[in-house]
Amino acid sequence: FLVVVQVIDNYIVGPKILGDMLKARPFWILVGVILGGGTFGFLGMILGAPAIALISNLVSRFIAWRDKNKQKQNITD
Repeated sequence: FLVVVQVIDNYIVGPKILGDMLKARPFWILVGVILGGGTFGFLGMILGAPAIALISNLVSRFIAWRDKNKQKQNITD
């Protein structure tokens, strides 16, 4: 029973809470922690989630900027 609770906490609840705090999806939080840990060890695990949140934020801003420019271009055409 404790193993099941631990797995649920580590793979579902933890990334959900961290994702809400960093405004990123829990799946990407898991990906960041796994890739960061595999690449840079313990320090990578700690910095993986904030790095993914930063990348996610930059991509979202770029997409919004691109859409805004497309709308402006469509209005002037």
